[in-house]
Amino acid sequence: TNVETDKCCRDHDHCSEYILAKSSLHGLRNNAPFTRVHCRCDKKFYDCLKTAADTGDQPSQMVGYMYFNLLETQCFQEDYPITNCTKYP
Repeated sequence: TNVETDKCCRDHDHCSEYILAKSSLHGLRNNAPFTRVHCRCDKKFYDCLKTAADTGDQPSQMVGYMYFNLLETQCFQEDYPITNCTKYP
């Protein structure tokens, strides 16, 4: 149902660590036209949408596909050295 998708989106929208579009934080620059969130928040969002989608919730499937595949958003995290970026299936 849309309720599950809305819950996932609402939690993701309230991520406490983010970099606004065309802004900087912790020495990281976000040149994208949209906000980037901490990878922990994107992982939680992905897992939430996947759980809902696995129960047949089609809106969750569509939102997940658009956010992680079409928009190809990038998250950030404090980690050194950088070894790779997370790619969601």
